Amino acid sequence: MASATDVQIKQKFGGNQEGFKLLAKSRVELGQSIPQNQNAGAMQNNPAVNAVKEALDQLDAIKISKEKVMNDGIAMIDTHNAVEKLMEINSGQADKGTVYEEFK
Repeated sequence: MASATDVQIKQKFGGNQEGFKLLAKSRVELGQSIPQNQNAGAMQNNPAVNAVKEALDQLDAIKISKEKVMNDGIAMIDTHNAVEKLMEINSGQADKGTVYEEFK
């Protein structure tokens, strides 16, 4: 005689047969089973879609530029220890104008 647990397992297994069939499919087969949007071609020519794509491209360029500026800034800090120079100005060991010119 089957226990209640066995019955539950068989019911769950039976109820998920379609899911198991999906798991056996390849990426290509799964992609082919997704319905295609009939307006997809028209959307590629939509000015709003093009504007968003251009904005995303600009965002990528800005990210690259920002990274370069950050790296240059870090390199400058490493090269010119600003805190040390400010301490020298404060103690009178360095001229304020000279230090300013170094950091321009």
